[in-house]
Amino acid sequence: MVNKELLKFAEISQIIASTLDTSEVYDNLVKLVVEAVNVDRGILYIDRNDTLISVAGYGAPREHLLNNKLDKNTSVFGRLYRDGKPQLMQASRQTDVIKRLDAGKYYVVPVGTRHKMIGLLAVDNKISNRSLEDLDEDLLVALAGQLAVAIENARRYEDSQEKVRELARLDRQAQVGLMVSDITHQIKNPLAAMKMAAQLAEMYPDKQQFWAEYGSIITDEIKRLENVVETFLGFTRKKEIKIQPVDLEEIIRKVLDMIKVQAHQQNVELVLQSAEPLHILADAQSFQEVILNLLNNAIEAMPKNHKGRIEITAAADTVKSAAILTISDNGCGISKENQKKLFTPFFTTKVKGNGFGLPYVHRIIEEEYKGRIEVTSELNVGTTFTIQIPLAEEKSVD
Repeated sequence: MVNKELLKFAEISQIIASTLDTSEVYDNLVKLVVEAVNVDRGILYIDRNDTLISVAGYGAPREHLLNNKLDKNTSVFGRLYRDGKPQLMQASRQTDVIKRLDAGKYYVVPVGTRHKMIGLLAVDNKISNRSLEDLDEDLLVALAGQLAVAIENARRYEDSQEKVRELARLDRQAQVGLMVSDITHQIKNPLAAMKMAAQLAEMYPDKQQFWAEYGSIITDEIKRLENVVETFLGFTRKKEIKIQPVDLEEIIRKVLDMIKVQAHQQNVELVLQSAEPLHILADAQSFQEVILNLLNNAIEAMPKNHKGRIEITAAADTVKSAAILTISDNGCGISKENQKKLFTPFFTTKVKGNGFGLPYVHRIIEEEYKGRIEVTSELNVGTTFTIQIPLAEEKSVD
């Protein structure tokens, strides 16, 4: 094996050791394999249930390489995957994938370990029109094996992260215990105010005058108690969640219609950027509440006499099979210390806030939708919430 090929193995080993993000693993390794075996193009398919989905490629436009979904049981690539052997294929059958790539011949090699198949790698020389008969099959198979190790390494990392999130969900009972302690303190204050009013009522001979002076206090404190209790119950009581494919942009536009008057009054511009129709796996009602909560927070974060701007972007991440939604504002920002507490029940920086909005958002996204929500912020610059939600996959047959 020549030195250049050995260097490629070294580069792959470095990626295995240093890269834990699956999208980086896929993109970098396909490029390395294409360069190592000296072909024009490469495309990597990963096995997800009964579907082979292309997650990375090199040498052609991304729209031709990514998000091709093939039925593992009926497609040509599915048969090659099940056979588990390297094969040189003549593109006699003009399937959708072959038409897009315009490949005459292509070489297919399985990607997997001794015990487990992971996917399929296809390479071709359409651009240069060089023959594939001289391709070093042994090198391609060896590199595909290394690629499988790298993918498994990245997957183990993602699994470990999911277990961490699961432990956090199991810690929910402990959180509720802390919330009960906190809510006790919140209830004591309005009770003390009403107790004082009741004592004053006994001292007032003119009850009508008493109610005129102190009646509003009692009414306000009762409302305050009701709000605390209802908010607590709303957070701890699980609503019926129906996860199904929903139109992401349709829900966002519905929420924008709900808050556009409020945004206009606060001198805030709302901008929606969506490159393509996206369907996600979510519950329409609870997801609408999530977006409404985040947008209301963003509007309220705008300083007075400040031209505000909130930008919502939505795009597909085909590698993660997820929609990535970002909500960015140019408001007052959040300190590093407070960013750590944002999803903690009862924590709030608002005068009239109850500290349940963002914990609710966090629970819906991460527990119900099996997604992820993150926040980045800088004081006096703005805040960005990034939400990752599974896409509703649509299978296509090769």
